[in-house]
Amino acid sequence: MTLKTFTRTRTVLEKDKDRPELELHKGAVEDSIQIHKTAGGYIAGYLVPDEMAENPIENCDGMGKFYHWEDNGKEEMLEYCKLRGFDPETQDDLGNGNKDAVEIDKYEHSGVAYSVRGEGMNCRWDTSTAWAMWAPDKCLLDELKDLKGAARRTKCIEYARQACTEINKWFSGDVYGVVVKHFNLKGEEIDEDSCWGYFGSEYATEELNSQIKWHLKESKKNEKQKTGDNNA
Repeated sequence: MTLKTFTRTRTVLEKDKDRPELELHKGAVEDSIQIHKTAGGYIAGYLVPDEMAENPIENCDGMGKFYHWEDNGKEEMLEYCKLRGFDPETQDDLGNGNKDAVEIDKYEHSGVAYSVRGEGMNCRWDTSTAWAMWAPDKCLLDELKDLKGAARRTKCIEYARQACTEINKWFSGDVYGVVVKHFNLKGEEIDEDSCWGYFGSEYATEELNSQIKWHLKESKKNEKQKTGDNNA
């Protein structure tokens, strides 16, 4: 299969001996494209990078929240200090930090990546130690309510690690839309089904496969119904 982009919005899958040219979304991930022949035409499924994806930490419950030492204003800096148990003026350790909070490192070199302190890339120039503090949100606090001591601390670190994984996908653009298009035998688009905001190519591909399977099943059912109506 060969993709060609002709304008800022138009990308086409060139025709071959078995099918006509098919117009897809700009930026369609070539390795993800699936083309299936049906009785009435073609079904094309593929992934598209989601350039409008929202920060999952800010827009999803159950992910906790990051509080930063700088860049996001004084109010957030004060919350950072409170969680870490620091005096915001002297930066002295007051020893009264939030026991659920987790220190987060930031690695920044041709991109940004967060990690639980000490678990990620450790570079004297590009790693900012304890750049942020992660803390559980209301949803996670409810999950933690029956845990105490070491078990609770282990769970908080696990949640913080999951939050880092998700925001790193957002930082790197590893977020996709899943698109399924229907074309007639001439290659003219007749229907489109799309959903956006899938974090991680593996998850997006699983959803794409599921959607393709469903659309093929529905297509066969519709064709069978049409055949039955014609024979009636």
